[in-house]
Amino acid sequence: MSFEDAEARIITHMNEDHADALRLYVRAFTEYAGKAPGDEEIRMLGLDAQGMTLQVPEAEGRVHIPFDPPLSDPSEAHDRLVALAQKARAALDA
Repeated sequence: MSFEDAEARIITHMNEDHADALRLYVRAFTEYAGKAPGDEEIRMLGLDAQGMTLQVPEAEGRVHIPFDPPLSDPSEAHDRLVALAQKARAALDA
């Protein structure tokens, strides 16, 4: 399965079921580190081998969170996103 084939499914799943994880990613891995984004909804807009793009209302635009290392296959996305959420929780004591 290609990233293009998996992207829409992953984005829908993250936006519908994991808003809390998206907020954690923003707080831990962007220039909003340590700050609590407002109550406005953060949405995943894109995902590819290099990382994910999120819509952050406070940024009036988009932020990119890179994957290190990049994903070699879309099947790695689930485990990587879970690991990033755990890393963010640990960093934020959330």
